[in-house]
Amino acid sequence: MVDGFPDGTYRPEKALTYAEYLSMLAKLVSIEPEKPAPGDHWAAGTIRALQNAGILDGATWRPEWIQAPIPREKALVYALRALGIPPRDASFDFFVDSDRLSDVDRGYVNTAYLESLTDGIGRDAATGERRFGAGEMLTRAQAAVLLNQLFDYRADAQAYRQKKAAERAKEKIPGNDPNKTVWNAARAVKIGGKTITAQIVYVNPKSPRVKIKTALGGGVVGGTEDLAALARRHGAVAAINGTFFNAYSDKQPQGNLEIKGKFVHLSNVGSTVGFGKDGTVRFSTLRTFVDGMLRDSFEWPNNWYAWGINHLRDEPAAITLFTPEKGTKTGKATGHSVIVRRGIVQAIVTGEAAIPPDGFVVHIGPDPTNRDILSRFEVGVSAGYRLRHEDPAKRPIDWSIIDDAVGAGPRLVMHGRIVVDPRREGFTDPKILTLGGARSAIGTTKEGYVMLVTVPGATIPELAQVMKALGAVQAMNLDGGASSGLYYRGRYLTAPGRAISNAILVFEDR
Repeated sequence: MVDGFPDGTYRPEKALTYAEYLSMLAKLVSIEPEKPAPGDHWAAGTIRALQNAGILDGATWRPEWIQAPIPREKALVYALRALGIPPRDASFDFFVDSDRLSDVDRGYVNTAYLESLTDGIGRDAATGERRFGAGEMLTRAQAAVLLNQLFDYRADAQAYRQKKAAERAKEKIPGNDPNKTVWNAARAVKIGGKTITAQIVYVNPKSPRVKIKTALGGGVVGGTEDLAALARRHGAVAAINGTFFNAYSDKQPQGNLEIKGKFVHLSNVGSTVGFGKDGTVRFSTLRTFVDGMLRDSFEWPNNWYAWGINHLRDEPAAITLFTPEKGTKTGKATGHSVIVRRGIVQAIVTGEAAIPPDGFVVHIGPDPTNRDILSRFEVGVSAGYRLRHEDPAKRPIDWSIIDDAVGAGPRLVMHGRIVVDPRREGFTDPKILTLGGARSAIGTTKEGYVMLVTVPGATIPELAQVMKALGAVQAMNLDGGASSGLYYRGRYLTAPGRAISNAILVFEDR
């Protein structure tokens, strides 16, 4: 697809211009160039044809670029637009140099990664994370690889993604020993004039023998259980406490909780760590919203929304989604409950309702402002919902590669840099902002290992320094205080002072 030069050379490291790349892309997707006007640039007809096809527009193209070298990110922008794939993730989660991309370009680059159309250009030496090569010019060799991938993707996207997923699963991370699975250590870290001893469980998520999952205390949202008992009940070899919960009242969790691809609790404060089937570990400032539908439509007047999932709220205007993970009852004595079974509204009752095992309940608070939403529901109509993921700046996030997740925070380390800013993440509690105490944290190293860490006493900034000193390139705070606990192969490395609401569990196949 990328021809050589008349002198017989290929010049693989030579940069392509916008005109050259767009002409190749147009041929790939069978777009015929328009007839150029006298005096036009040789690629002007192709540019006009791509504009008429909607591949180039004012947000992604400037006429003065035509003879300039094309950056790698722009090549992917045009590639995805040519394939009709819209951007669906503009987060900073996938590449160490993501912050050098504009929101628009990052959205396309991340989506190309999710579609297995790019893995970047190697790994960053300091962090071991993928590096995209933001701002670097597309070479002829890179263009040849990309165009061949686009050709295969167009021929059979599903087969292409499956092939690439298998290749990624076998990818070797420098320094990662595939024979290592789960092991522990203790390390003393000096922070200023203070020595903090960290208990650590290392986990290799790239090992096919290892899985990381989320679990609920007592098996329900709002239940509690001894951390060791929870680990043993599930057959886990290691466990650490997860998100915050109301330890002194109703035991309700406070952070995101996802189990087997289903969110069972939502929070729009803090950060989230997620785990995928292929060993993916993703940290993100995830914000999730419930969009409901009726009569197979998400458009007005068939749309509805919920403030959260499986969390009892006192506000009369609250609209809450309850799923079987909450238990058998909603626990709400006022307002109205819409009972949905197998995608159909079965009943609309006042107050408390049973949660069907094959459906959900939408509880609509008694506030008069909710009358319009309530009026949209009718017995017998179809009903469902979907989750919309964003970051705090409302940039879209595609969370589909993640199966289990825990939200807590604040973020401690990002791409190898300490980034503690709890107020920005929505925290107001002095226990997070200023005070010290027992802490739990989770992080990843440049070798791709996960670290589950507890320390006996530290402020959040000190915890961030500890995690960085331990080699974390990504890290996040978990619930702490009396909840802080770390279990490893039948014993406590750190014993929690109370039963906990939820946990991150580690499994090892023998």
